[in-house]
Amino acid sequence: MATTTVPLGFLPPSQPNMVKLHILESSSPDGPFYEIESTDQIGSYPDYISFFETTKANNSQDYFSIIWEDSKGALTPTSSPIQGGRKTLLGEVVERVMIRNPELDKNVVGEEAAAIIERALHISPFITDYAYLTRSQILGLVYVTLASTLFSELVSEGYTDIDYTAGLISEKANSNLTSISETIQKLEKRGMRLLHMPGSLIATVNDDLFLNGVLKSQIVVDGVIPDTSRLLSAVTRITEDVILVEIP
Repeated sequence: MATTTVPLGFLPPSQPNMVKLHILESSSPDGPFYEIESTDQIGSYPDYISFFETTKANNSQDYFSIIWEDSKGALTPTSSPIQGGRKTLLGEVVERVMIRNPELDKNVVGEEAAAIIERALHISPFITDYAYLTRSQILGLVYVTLASTLFSELVSEGYTDIDYTAGLISEKANSNLTSISETIQKLEKRGMRLLHMPGSLIATVNDDLFLNGVLKSQIVVDGVIPDTSRLLSAVTRITEDVILVEIP
Protein backbone atom coordinates (compact mmCIF):
# COMPACT_ATOMS: atom_id res chain seq x y z
CA MET A 1 0.00 0.00 0.00
CA ALA A 2 1.28 3.44 -0.91
CA THR A 3 1.97 5.79 1.97
CA THR A 4 1.80 9.56 2.22
CA THR A 5 3.38 12.35 4.25
CA VAL A 6 1.52 14.16 7.04
CA PRO A 7 3.03 16.93 9.23
CA LEU A 8 2.02 16.77 12.89
CA GLY A 9 2.31 19.47 15.53
CA PHE A 10 1.85 18.72 19.23
CA LEU A 11 2.67 19.84 22.75
CA PRO A 12 5.76 18.09 24.16
CA PRO A 13 5.56 16.31 27.53
CA SER A 14 6.63 18.12 30.69
CA GLN A 15 8.26 15.11 32.37
CA PRO A 16 11.92 14.05 31.86
CA ASN A 17 13.38 10.73 30.65
CA MET A 18 11.33 10.44 27.46
CA VAL A 19 13.11 8.37 24.82
CA LYS A 20 10.66 7.69 22.00
CA LEU A 21 7.63 9.08 20.18
CA HIS A 22 5.01 6.75 18.67
CA ILE A 23 2.71 7.86 15.83
CA LEU A 24 -0.70 6.19 15.52
CA GLU A 25 -3.31 6.36 12.76
CA SER A 26 -6.98 5.46 12.36
CA SER A 27 -9.66 6.06 9.75
CA SER A 28 -12.04 7.08 12.56
CA PRO A 29 -11.59 9.48 15.49
CA ASP A 30 -12.98 6.70 17.69
CA GLY A 31 -10.30 4.21 16.58
CA PRO A 32 -8.96 1.66 16.65
CA PHE A 33 -5.54 3.30 16.27
CA TYR A 34 -2.51 1.44 14.93
CA GLU A 35 1.13 2.48 15.20
CA ILE A 36 2.60 3.48 11.85
CA GLU A 37 5.94 4.96 12.90
CA SER A 38 8.17 5.70 15.88
CA THR A 39 11.26 7.83 16.39
CA ASP A 40 13.89 8.28 19.07
CA GLN A 41 15.00 11.61 17.56
CA ILE A 42 12.94 13.60 20.04
CA GLY A 43 15.40 16.13 21.46
CA SER A 44 16.16 16.23 25.18
CA TYR A 45 14.31 17.39 28.29
CA PRO A 46 12.89 20.00 28.60
CA ASP A 47 13.14 20.76 24.89
CA TYR A 48 11.49 17.77 23.27
CA ILE A 49 10.30 18.13 19.69
CA SER A 50 6.85 19.61 19.05
CA PHE A 51 6.75 18.86 15.33
CA PHE A 52 7.18 15.66 13.37
CA GLU A 53 6.47 14.75 9.78
CA THR A 54 5.46 11.13 9.33
CA THR A 55 6.04 9.57 5.93
CA LYS A 56 4.15 6.38 6.78
CA ALA A 57 0.54 7.64 6.79
CA ASN A 58 -1.95 5.54 4.86
CA ASN A 59 -4.32 8.45 4.19
CA SER A 60 -3.66 12.15 4.76
CA GLN A 61 -7.31 12.60 5.81
CA ASP A 62 -7.13 9.95 8.55
CA TYR A 63 -6.89 10.71 12.28
CA PHE A 64 -3.57 10.74 14.12
CA SER A 65 -2.54 10.41 17.76
CA ILE A 66 0.78 10.16 19.56
CA ILE A 67 2.18 8.28 22.56
CA TRP A 68 5.41 9.09 24.38
CA GLU A 69 7.62 6.39 25.89
CA ASP A 70 10.06 6.92 28.76
CA SER A 71 13.37 5.23 29.56
CA LYS A 72 11.63 2.52 31.61
CA GLY A 73 9.26 1.59 28.80
CA ALA A 74 6.24 3.30 30.38
CA LEU A 75 3.81 4.86 27.92
CA THR A 76 1.80 8.06 28.23
CA PRO A 77 -1.93 8.01 27.51
CA THR A 78 -2.82 8.29 23.83
CA SER A 79 -3.28 11.91 22.79
CA SER A 80 -6.56 13.26 21.48
CA PRO A 81 -6.82 12.50 17.75
CA ILE A 82 -6.42 15.19 15.13
CA GLN A 83 -7.44 14.82 11.53
CA GLY A 84 -4.79 15.10 8.86
CA GLY A 85 -5.27 17.64 6.13
CA ARG A 86 -6.22 20.39 8.59
CA LYS A 87 -3.38 22.82 8.24
CA THR A 88 -2.17 24.50 11.39
CA LEU A 89 -0.42 27.87 11.48
CA LEU A 90 2.78 25.96 12.23
CA GLY A 91 2.26 23.80 9.14
CA GLU A 92 1.62 26.88 7.01
CA VAL A 93 4.85 28.56 8.10
CA VAL A 94 6.94 25.40 7.74
CA GLU A 95 5.58 24.73 4.26
CA ARG A 96 6.42 28.25 3.10
CA VAL A 97 9.92 28.11 4.61
CA MET A 98 10.64 24.81 2.85
CA ILE A 99 9.58 26.32 -0.48
CA ARG A 100 12.23 28.99 0.01
CA ASN A 101 14.97 26.52 1.01
CA PRO A 102 14.11 22.85 0.34
CA GLU A 103 17.47 21.66 1.72
CA LEU A 104 16.60 22.54 5.32
CA ASP A 105 15.65 19.86 7.84
CA LYS A 106 11.86 20.17 8.07
CA ASN A 107 11.76 19.01 11.68
CA VAL A 108 14.27 21.69 12.70
CA VAL A 109 12.26 24.28 10.77
CA GLY A 110 9.17 23.15 12.69
CA GLU A 111 10.90 23.61 16.04
CA GLU A 112 12.13 27.08 15.14
CA ALA A 113 8.74 28.09 13.70
CA ALA A 114 6.83 26.95 16.80
CA ALA A 115 9.08 29.01 19.08
CA ILE A 116 8.86 32.11 16.89
CA ILE A 117 5.06 31.96 16.55
CA GLU A 118 4.70 31.76 20.33
CA ARG A 119 7.21 34.52 20.96
CA ALA A 120 6.12 36.91 18.21
CA LEU A 121 2.34 36.54 18.37
CA HIS A 122 1.77 34.91 21.78
CA ILE A 123 -0.56 32.29 20.30
CA SER A 124 -0.42 28.53 19.93
CA PRO A 125 1.40 27.40 16.78
CA PHE A 126 -1.14 24.58 16.45
CA ILE A 127 -4.25 26.67 15.79
CA THR A 128 -6.15 25.83 12.60
CA ASP A 129 -8.23 29.00 12.48
CA TYR A 130 -5.75 31.73 11.67
CA ALA A 131 -7.59 33.57 8.91
CA TYR A 132 -7.50 36.72 11.05
CA LEU A 133 -3.74 36.99 10.56
CA THR A 134 -2.65 39.27 7.74
CA ARG A 135 -0.53 38.08 4.85
CA SER A 136 2.22 40.35 6.12
CA GLN A 137 2.18 38.70 9.54
CA ILE A 138 2.42 35.21 8.07
CA LEU A 139 5.19 36.28 5.70
CA GLY A 140 7.00 37.89 8.62
CA LEU A 141 6.85 34.60 10.53
CA VAL A 142 8.23 32.82 7.47
CA TYR A 143 11.18 35.18 7.07
CA VAL A 144 12.13 35.16 10.77
CA THR A 145 11.81 31.37 10.92
CA LEU A 146 13.98 31.01 7.85
CA ALA A 147 16.59 33.35 9.32
CA SER A 148 16.55 31.53 12.66
CA THR A 149 16.92 28.13 10.99
CA LEU A 150 19.80 29.35 8.84
CA PHE A 151 21.45 30.76 11.95
CA SER A 152 20.96 27.40 13.67
CA GLU A 153 22.69 25.73 10.75
CA LEU A 154 25.50 28.26 10.89
CA VAL A 155 26.21 27.72 14.60
CA SER A 156 25.83 23.95 14.33
CA GLU A 157 28.03 23.48 11.28
CA GLY A 158 30.33 26.50 11.19
CA TYR A 159 31.08 28.14 7.84
CA THR A 160 28.76 27.09 5.06
CA ASP A 161 27.17 28.44 1.91
CA ILE A 162 23.57 29.51 2.44
CA ASP A 163 20.91 30.58 0.01
CA TYR A 164 17.19 31.19 0.04
CA THR A 165 14.41 32.74 -2.01
CA ALA A 166 12.22 35.46 -0.51
CA GLY A 167 9.52 36.51 -2.90
CA LEU A 168 11.26 37.51 -6.10
CA ILE A 169 14.58 38.02 -4.32
CA SER A 170 17.26 35.34 -4.10
CA GLU A 171 20.15 35.73 -1.68
CA LYS A 172 23.38 33.75 -1.45
CA ALA A 173 26.28 34.14 0.95
CA ASN A 174 29.50 32.21 1.17
CA SER A 175 33.24 32.29 1.90
CA ASN A 176 33.12 34.14 5.23
CA LEU A 177 31.05 34.29 8.38
CA THR A 178 30.47 38.04 8.18
CA SER A 179 28.82 37.74 4.77
CA ILE A 180 26.62 34.87 5.96
CA SER A 181 25.68 36.67 9.18
CA GLU A 182 24.76 39.86 7.32
CA THR A 183 22.59 37.90 4.91
CA ILE A 184 20.73 36.22 7.78
CA GLN A 185 20.26 39.54 9.59
CA LYS A 186 18.91 41.16 6.44
CA LEU A 187 16.32 38.41 6.11
CA GLU A 188 15.33 38.62 9.77
CA LYS A 189 14.95 42.41 9.67
CA ARG A 190 12.60 42.05 6.71
CA GLY A 191 10.48 39.64 8.72
CA MET A 192 10.53 41.74 11.89
CA ARG A 193 9.29 44.76 9.93
CA LEU A 194 6.37 42.74 8.58
CA LEU A 195 5.53 41.65 12.13
CA HIS A 196 5.86 45.26 13.35
CA MET A 197 8.36 44.11 15.97
CA PRO A 198 11.40 46.12 17.07
CA GLY A 199 14.80 44.65 17.76
CA SER A 200 16.10 41.23 16.81
CA LEU A 201 15.66 37.60 17.86
CA ILE A 202 19.00 36.58 16.39
CA ALA A 203 22.42 37.65 17.65
CA THR A 204 25.12 39.35 15.64
CA VAL A 205 27.86 36.87 14.80
CA ASN A 206 31.50 37.65 14.10
CA ASP A 207 34.51 35.67 12.92
CA ASP A 208 36.21 35.88 16.33
CA LEU A 209 33.78 33.26 17.62
CA PHE A 210 34.91 30.65 15.13
CA LEU A 211 38.13 28.71 14.62
CA ASN A 212 38.44 26.88 11.29
CA GLY A 213 34.70 27.14 10.87
CA VAL A 214 33.90 25.63 14.29
CA LEU A 215 32.16 27.55 17.05
CA LYS A 216 34.68 28.27 19.83
CA SER A 217 32.27 29.55 22.46
CA GLN A 218 29.46 27.82 24.29
CA ILE A 219 25.83 28.58 24.82
CA VAL A 220 25.21 28.74 28.54
CA VAL A 221 21.91 29.02 30.43
CA ASP A 222 22.05 29.08 34.22
CA GLY A 223 25.42 27.36 34.10
CA VAL A 224 24.15 24.55 31.85
CA ILE A 225 25.07 23.98 28.22
CA PRO A 226 21.77 23.08 26.50
CA ASP A 227 21.02 21.54 23.12
CA THR A 228 21.88 24.43 20.79
CA SER A 229 19.30 23.41 18.19
CA ARG A 230 16.49 24.25 20.61
CA LEU A 231 17.56 27.69 21.85
CA LEU A 232 19.10 29.58 18.97
CA SER A 233 16.10 31.78 18.32
CA ALA A 234 16.33 32.95 21.94
CA VAL A 235 19.92 34.18 21.68
CA THR A 236 20.16 37.79 22.83
CA ARG A 237 23.80 38.75 22.55
CA ILE A 238 27.26 37.31 22.09
CA THR A 239 30.36 38.15 24.12
CA GLU A 240 33.90 37.06 23.33
CA ASP A 241 33.62 33.83 25.29
CA VAL A 242 29.93 33.06 25.79
CA ILE A 243 26.68 33.29 23.92
CA LEU A 244 24.13 34.50 26.45
CA VAL A 245 20.65 33.09 26.05
CA GLU A 246 17.44 34.54 27.40
CA ILE A 247 14.72 32.02 28.21
CA PRO A 248 11.42 33.41 26.81
